[in-house]
Amino acid sequence: MKATFVATFADGEVTRMSAFCRDGLDWERGKRLAAHAWQTRIRQRRVTPEAKQLLLSYPDNNATYEKDLKHRAWRGELLDRFCESLVEMSTPEIVAYHFEVDGAVFHEPKEESATAAA
Repeated sequence: MKATFVATFADGEVTRMSAFCRDGLDWERGKRLAAHAWQTRIRQRRVTPEAKQLLLSYPDNNATYEKDLKHRAWRGELLDRFCESLVEMSTPEIVAYHFEVDGAVFHEPKEESATAAA
């Protein structure tokens, strides 16, 4: 079954992604996919245009070996700093979520507590 998982995070970010569910709606898988989507989106926003240009650029054909090494070291240092900042990032709590299948909205069924059954 192909469904779309929609999650709203505590910071107001909303993610939507299609999720193939083999045996019914897989709520835990949807939450994991939403968390990964949130992290990817935030990482992309943290990369400044200057950093992106530096990471994508390579020395020209006339560069000397020393310039090439210096450029690679600078890129490596920038990548290290960027990765360190990502370690500090934690995914906020998902405050609302549901699946959409063929236009219908499905919310996760609530488990009845033992006291309600008694």
